[in-house]
Amino acid sequence: MFEQFDSKQVVAMTKRFSDTAFKAQGLAVGSFERAVELQLKAFENRVNATVEFFAEAADVRDMDTARALFPKSVALVKDGAEKAYATSQELVGLSVKTAEAIGTLVKGQLESANDSVTKTARKAVGRTLQLLRQVNAPVLGTAFNGLPGNGQYGYGYGYGY
Repeated sequence: MFEQFDSKQVVAMTKRFSDTAFKAQGLAVGSFERAVELQLKAFENRVNATVEFFAEAADVRDMDTARALFPKSVALVKDGAEKAYATSQELVGLSVKTAEAIGTLVKGQLESANDSVTKTARKAVGRTLQLLRQVNAPVLGTAFNGLPGNGQYGYGYGYGY
């Protein structure tokens, strides 16, 4: 059976696999760059808000001004938590999109390889049957598990309650 797979077919499959792996790596690196960009932007935003708050806090000279600053400190913390949550949601969404894109690439690669191998195996089986018929060898039948049926021939049975 191994002889049926020519080196051109193996080279072509290897090239397709390498191309797919390269595309998947590109998607992963692009996603990583976007994730870092999102996190740096969020970090920069929080640092700027904190610096503004501390600049205002540095000007506090009496208790009334300190009391007026307290709601701003609560708002700063609340805003920071909300922004962190929003950023994490964006990162999750980015991860899902990247995983879906890589999954689509891999699925296409596997389907292509499966089609290629299935065609070669079908040719080999056809040639084997042809040779057996030439020498009038009796062929009772063979069961192939896991091969997709094309609906032309088949036998099946079922059992149920």
